[in-house]
Amino acid sequence: MNLTAAPISRATQLSYTVRAGDTVSKIARKFQLSTNQLIQINNLGAKALIVPGQKLKLISDAIEPAVQKKADAATVHVVKRGETISSIAKTHKISITTVLAMNKLSASAIIFPGQRLVIGSVIPKTIKPAQPNEHVVQAGETLASIANHYGIALNSVLELNGLTESSLIYSGLKIQLKTAEVSTPAAPKAPAAPKPVAAPLSGGLSSTDPHRPSNVCETHGHHTVKAGESVSKIAAIYGVPTQSVLSENGLTWSAMIFIGQKLAIPGVHEIKFCPDLTKMTAEMKSNAETIYKIGRSLGVSDYGIVIALATAMQESGLRNINYGDRDSVGLFQQRPSAHWGSVSQIMNPEYSARAFFGGRTSPTYGAARGLLDIKNWTAMSLTQAAQAVQISAYPNAYAKWEASAWVWLDELMGVSPEENKSNA
Repeated sequence: MNLTAAPISRATQLSYTVRAGDTVSKIARKFQLSTNQLIQINNLGAKALIVPGQKLKLISDAIEPAVQKKADAATVHVVKRGETISSIAKTHKISITTVLAMNKLSASAIIFPGQRLVIGSVIPKTIKPAQPNEHVVQAGETLASIANHYGIALNSVLELNGLTESSLIYSGLKIQLKTAEVSTPAAPKAPAAPKPVAAPLSGGLSSTDPHRPSNVCETHGHHTVKAGESVSKIAAIYGVPTQSVLSENGLTWSAMIFIGQKLAIPGVHEIKFCPDLTKMTAEMKSNAETIYKIGRSLGVSDYGIVIALATAMQESGLRNINYGDRDSVGLFQQRPSAHWGSVSQIMNPEYSARAFFGGRTSPTYGAARGLLDIKNWTAMSLTQAAQAVQISAYPNAYAKWEASAWVWLDELMGVSPEENKSNA
């Protein structure tokens, strides 16, 4: 049940940067969109010309992470009329060679107004602060980055705190930086960060779900450098200090990085900092709240609600739309011809959600199978469970929304990642 008018990409990303040789139709095929969809999403004309470096949206009303916008603003220069590579380099106080290298240009290259040039400014070294007695760990920091920040040996930090190089630290943990002047017992070994769980459900039932991922994003352990990126921009994307990335990869502040180079991302980052997550718009959140409310009223588990949220995102972008593939309409793109109900019924978000969850109280019980009607759905992966209900032409497309759906669930429950940890 694929939605032809909903801009849903094969990859977990919100936009695509045009490369040499790309065409609108080629990009559309790559992300399972029609050419008309891609044109409509980006307000392009039928004969619009796209150029390398141009950024195209893959999802309507996509929200780009704030850290990405900030990083882009800090490293990209849009060429104005009358400017030359020499004048741009002078404006940003960098060499012409640096501008050419960062943008893969030759010395004889011609630039034009509106062209976006990467400006890899060298970040000056900061003066190290006076060393305090202790340091409170912030999100994205590692033991190595803390030791480097204060100019002390990593082994000293480990010894002072009774830790090893493989010890896991977490936000809020106090790290000793100096030996106490009076004799004190050895510092206890830092406890391993607890695996987060959801808040209790009404009635005192635990909503702990074996499918729930950790609050720590385990997807990204390294990053492959792309055109236009700098170390500071990469660090901002992953929510870690620039110095951490430099130290982890043995780089200096003035070191050059190259396209295709693989950089290790120190430690791990929290899911809330993951650049691959999609934030809900007001319209999406309103529909998500309906799905959540219906799911809870039916006694559906956290995992079942996450499956519903991810499915609705894939099918309609979490929007209650009155069009789709053939006669598909609504949040879940249910079809009257497949016994999901009339168009007016399916366009009611509450009806649509009840039909998706299914069960004996479903308005389509016995006519169209819902999630609760699928045998052993709780043992299935998200994409398997969603596909069992939807019977989509793209059965693996649902999986890319799972991480976002868990974060949406916590938002709907009013649970922050920190509260999740405290409930463990």
